[in-house]
Amino acid sequence: PPRNATALEPQLTENVGRIMTLDERLTMSAKLAASSKNPAYEQRYNAHVDELDGLIRKTVGLTSDPAVDDAVRSTDDANRRLVEMETRSFELNHAGQHGQAVTLLESEQYRTQKEIYAAGMKRAFAELDTATSAKRAAVERWMTLIQVLALLSLGLVVGTWAFDQRERRRRSASYA
Repeated sequence: PPRNATALEPQLTENVGRIMTLDERLTMSAKLAASSKNPAYEQRYNAHVDELDGLIRKTVGLTSDPAVDDAVRSTDDANRRLVEMETRSFELNHAGQHGQAVTLLESEQYRTQKEIYAAGMKRAFAELDTATSAKRAAVERWMTLIQVLALLSLGLVVGTWAFDQRERRRRSASYA
């Protein structure tokens, strides 16, 4: 348990960094596909969508805190709308309507949904950080208590042994 509790924070940090990187990669892939008219960016987008979703689920699963689940759920509609707009931009690209694809991804509606998504994820990450920090602190408190109890037990054993040795010497001296 101590190793697991202390491993949560580095894992959280690593996952959050990777989530942010993947999210930015998806956004930029959609925008670059529209502006450069290069279908390779759509392939890059498709290659990372499932990875991002899986990583978010894995990261949220680091703790069973309902506040984290609520924060992630608050992004669901915005995320769905973002994916719809990005998918629509790819359809527009296939139809040769690259200008409309770019306009869609630069629209106020896209930015608003991105802000809602980012705010919800930021809140989820903050809740995760709080939960993992609290778990680590609790484990550290228990570890300290166990160490103190171990030292007290050791002191009791050594004290008892010393008392027994002194008593044996006293008896030996009285017999001599």
